[in-house]
Amino acid sequence: MESVFLSISYGGLLYGIWVGNGHFHDYGIGAIFISYVFLILAVYLFLKKHSSFLFDPILLLFLLLLFSLFLNILVSPALYLHQSFFAAAYRIFCAILFAGAFIVYKPHSKFENKRHLMFRGACGAAFLFRVWLIFASPSPVIDVFAQFQESAQHILAGLNPYTTLVSDVYQGTRDYGYHMLGYAYPPSNLYLHVLFYFLFKDIRFGYVLMELIAAFSLYKIIPTPQKKFAELITLLFLYNPRGLFVLEQAWSEPFILGFFALFVYLFIRNQKSSWLPVLYGYLVSLKQYLVFFIFSYLILEKRKSRIFTMLGIIILTTLPFWLWDAHSFLKYGLLFQFKTPFREDGLTLVSVFYRWFGWTAGKGLAVVLGFAINIFWLWRFKKESVSNYLYLSTLTLFSMFLMGSQAFCNYYYLVGNLLLFILAIRLRELNLVESQA
Repeated sequence: MESVFLSISYGGLLYGIWVGNGHFHDYGIGAIFISYVFLILAVYLFLKKHSSFLFDPILLLFLLLLFSLFLNILVSPALYLHQSFFAAAYRIFCAILFAGAFIVYKPHSKFENKRHLMFRGACGAAFLFRVWLIFASPSPVIDVFAQFQESAQHILAGLNPYTTLVSDVYQGTRDYGYHMLGYAYPPSNLYLHVLFYFLFKDIRFGYVLMELIAAFSLYKIIPTPQKKFAELITLLFLYNPRGLFVLEQAWSEPFILGFFALFVYLFIRNQKSSWLPVLYGYLVSLKQYLVFFIFSYLILEKRKSRIFTMLGIIILTTLPFWLWDAHSFLKYGLLFQFKTPFREDGLTLVSVFYRWFGWTAGKGLAVVLGFAINIFWLWRFKKESVSNYLYLSTLTLFSMFLMGSQAFCNYYYLVGNLLLFILAIRLRELNLVESQA
């Protein structure tokens, strides 16, 4: 039943971010809440060791893939397209892929021998559509795209990105209760933005690369006898109905996902690799809410030297800006996101309470919840396993987002893809247990 609950949780997330593009919607928050409940049920079964895949996981993923492709067909994949043909081409392709997946991946298919060919073609098309999207939507009207693009330009020009003004793409027509001066995130994202802007003049090419790394990692961690499962879960990742939307909007979660996926993949291959704490430290430094990943790392790593290496990498990523202008870095690079106010258009339970009772909450509630979950989990469940680590990381983020002052499509895009990694790792672990029995 664990796989069923995880699959329902993932399906709920897909619908929740699809129905309102990740902004508040009655059906959307209902689906997100149902998703959260089924994740809790899966966690319960995992911790109670009632964890066997009684239902065929391949059938579950097959149904989820058809559902995801169906959602892709219904709406445009992006909002600010300069090439209207792109949306039509993508939706037509998803319809063709829906038919192909139904024929090839259905149980006892007579076209099983065509499966690998279709999988490779679908993966190649997913990459091409991502690249095409960047050209089809070159200037989306969203503040983070302008911030990331222009801040990369500023640092290449020798200007402090935390004190150099970026454009107001809304031209004063929107007020979210805060005013952004320059770059407003930790510098680890900025280093990557600068690199990909320098190479391609659009930071979103970095996201494409990171999604490819995540897809490759997801595919490779599945045991060889279960490659049909690996193909389905990889296609689910690549054809998330809001995946291209996240890319168009330039949200930076693909960076997090790429580093996370690479860490899990390398950890499975070689737990003793000296690169793991380095990679993990950079992962944690990408966004403020990832600070709780430090706690979940303690499930996998007990050696103090490697823990200090991870923490040292986090500090090193910030050092250049501490030395350049500590005040602006502290104000905008670290604390700005904590001071942004509640947004009633967020896909959160707090938005529901605001509509029902006029009650709001700041970022403090999510922070307290994150600490509580991690302290309780590490106190009660200390078993060293990748599944234990993944469940804690995913549950922490999901809880914080759901009960936070704001959460949108990009937040739940990340959580949904972490659920795919849980499904993949659980199948791997259970498959290995059965093969050793």
